[in-house]
Amino acid sequence: MTTMLVVYGFTREIALAVGVGAVEVVAKLLFYYLHERLWHWIPWGKLQHPLSGLAVSRELEPAHLDEIRARLEDLGYL
Repeated sequence: MTTMLVVYGFTREIALAVGVGAVEVVAKLLFYYLHERLWHWIPWGKLQHPLSGLAVSRELEPAHLDEIRARLEDLGYL
């Protein structure tokens, strides 16, 4: 809405203002999506989950549960 008002204020053409506003909304959504997808791959400033090293591609065994419990105790959760 702000972009449409600014364009209308400069040009006094309603069709141009609406067109620019519509393009801007779509462009912002696209750029926001791409920005978030790229930012996801940058590890800077992110904390690694303390249990991220555990294998979860198969059924957990009692030894895994003991390891999880020990790690959670080390972190002060238990």
